[in-house]
Amino acid sequence: MQTAAIRYELGDHHSFEFVEGAIAHPMDPGIKSLVSEHDEFFCYLDETSASSCITALDDLETYMAAEGPFDAVMAFSQGASLAATLMIQKLWQDPIQQHINPLFKCAVFFSGGIPGDPVAIRRNEPRLLDHATDGEVIQVPTAHIWGSKDPQHLSFGLPLSQLCKNETRMVFTHEGGHEVPGSSSKDAVTGSVNAIRRTVAKAVSAQ
Repeated sequence: MQTAAIRYELGDHHSFEFVEGAIAHPMDPGIKSLVSEHDEFFCYLDETSASSCITALDDLETYMAAEGPFDAVMAFSQGASLAATLMIQKLWQDPIQQHINPLFKCAVFFSGGIPGDPVAIRRNEPRLLDHATDGEVIQVPTAHIWGSKDPQHLSFGLPLSQLCKNETRMVFTHEGGHEVPGSSSKDAVTGSVNAIRRTVAKAVSAQ
């Protein structure tokens, strides 16, 4: 998704790397008004396949090792779910190390999907995490941004936010749908940027 407006407002003291999906996928109905139906669309993984989920996690971890470290992650929809799942996997593998030197110091999730249980995935018993069972499993500061008109907001946005530490999470709801706010939605961009800046500030103060 286009993040140009948000990146511009954040200023040029941030740098970004982009990780693209590689699996062809039909267009999500939630972004129909934002793109051309003739565009090609890709996702990171096949959510119905445990092996696809494992490959996506392993590929992202390999990319992190080769190109990182990175201070933060900013991700949308399924990408947010994937990033969050890797964060949880690393935390469960080595809680002490992740407390001292986390994979990311903070995270920004736009319409974030629900992360999977990284242990269950590797047992070929995939399940989605939920707050009632798993509690607050992401401890670093997070920003959660989603649209009030997103018909999928109960699956993309709210559940992921509840899995993150209450004291250090920021939630901003804009008036759009399943999207990253762009230049046509000035108030949404401003609100998103404010939430991101507060999240970054919390991460910096925690160091």
